[in-house]
Amino acid sequence: MTDTGRPYVREEGGRGVRDIEAMERSRKTGTCPFCEIIAGQRPAQPILHETDWWAVSTNINPESFSELHLVVAAKMLPRHEPDCSFDDLSEVALHELGPLLRDVARVFGITKGRSIFMRVGRNGDHNAQTVLHPHWHTVVSDGKPVEEADIPRSILTLLEQNRARIVEEFAEGEPELFKKAEEKGSAKVWSEALKFLWTNVALMRSFLDGKAGEIRPKFSNKAADS
Repeated sequence: MTDTGRPYVREEGGRGVRDIEAMERSRKTGTCPFCEIIAGQRPAQPILHETDWWAVSTNINPESFSELHLVVAAKMLPRHEPDCSFDDLSEVALHELGPLLRDVARVFGITKGRSIFMRVGRNGDHNAQTVLHPHWHTVVSDGKPVEEADIPRSILTLLEQNRARIVEEFAEGEPELFKKAEEKGSAKVWSEALKFLWTNVALMRSFLDGKAGEIRPKFSNKAADS
C-alpha cells in the first residue's frame, strides 16, 4: 500500500495509510483516540457538540470527496473496556441516537443528503473496525465528479480486469451517453463507464467481489439535496 499524498484515500480494509498507522500506534500503546477526544486531550479535535452520552468532533483525517466528516463517540469514561461495542451501551444512550442524528444536521447546517456509518458487535476485526469504542461517522459529499485519478490503484486494478463487462453495463444503462463517449474513443468510454459504475454502488461491489475493502455510496458524482 502506498500513500498517494492525498489527506485520506480508501484502500484495502477501508482505511488509508495514515489511519492504519495511527490505529496501530493506539493498539500498541493501549490508548483510545475517542477517549482522548472526550477527555480534552486532543486539541486538534475539540468537542463541537455533545449530549449526556455522545460527543461530536471533526475527523482529523476526513474522507476524500467530503466537505464535512464528523465522528460521534459514546462517552465511555471513566472506564473503557478494550473490546466494547454498541451492544454494551445503556438503553438511554441508544435512545439518544435518533434525536442526535437530526441534531447533528441542524447544528452543523447539513442540508444535503449524507451518509451515516456505524459498526455494531464485538470482534471488530471481522467488520473492518479498527477502534473498538462505540462511535459513528457522518459524511457529506462535496458533490464533485469522481475522476479516474481519484480511484485508489488497488480498486482500479480490479476494475480493469472486468473492463469489457463494465463497458457493456455502461452501454446498457446509459445508451445515449455511451454513444457520445464512443465518438471520442475508447479512453473516453472507459472514463465515463467508471463514473457510471461509481454511482451504482451495488454494481461496483459485484465487480470487486469484496476484495478491496468497503465501497461507500458517498463516492458519487451525484450529490442530491435531501
